[in-house]
Amino acid sequence: MFKTRIATINDLSFLKKMLFEASYWRQNISKPDFEQGLQRADLKYLLEDWGQKGDNGIIAEDDHNNPIGAAWYRFWTEEKHSYGYINESIPELTLAVSEKWRGKGVGRELIKRLIAEAKNQNLTKVSLSVEKENFAVNLYQQVGFKVYIDNPGDYTMLWEA
Repeated sequence: MFKTRIATINDLSFLKKMLFEASYWRQNISKPDFEQGLQRADLKYLLEDWGQKGDNGIIAEDDHNNPIGAAWYRFWTEEKHSYGYINESIPELTLAVSEKWRGKGVGRELIKRLIAEAKNQNLTKVSLSVEKENFAVNLYQQVGFKVYIDNPGDYTMLWEA
């Protein structure tokens, strides 16, 4: 079993681990060193100054309070954003679950909780980016995300209330 809770600034190191997992999800490709992997130009700023107004996240924990997954969103600007960016009024979601917990409903619960938090903040849209061959595409569709932009190797997806 697992439980979820709101992420805090104290979860930043775990969020970095989950960003690494989300970025290097392919199992048949060797992963770089953790620190080196997060220095990739398209990743190194994604958790910079985490905890700003609008940042929101959910942490999943096992029965011993060990973190096992995370989902979070942030607002971006036209000048500084990630792959799932649509516009400044729509936060972009990132999701990752520790490898041994995948396929056990953790990701689904994290997304449901994060969308509930978005609704509590009167948000009606959340975006994300996912590579087309990522197994998470089906999960995102099942929880209500729809393809917004069909790029050559990935989708920008959008959830709307």
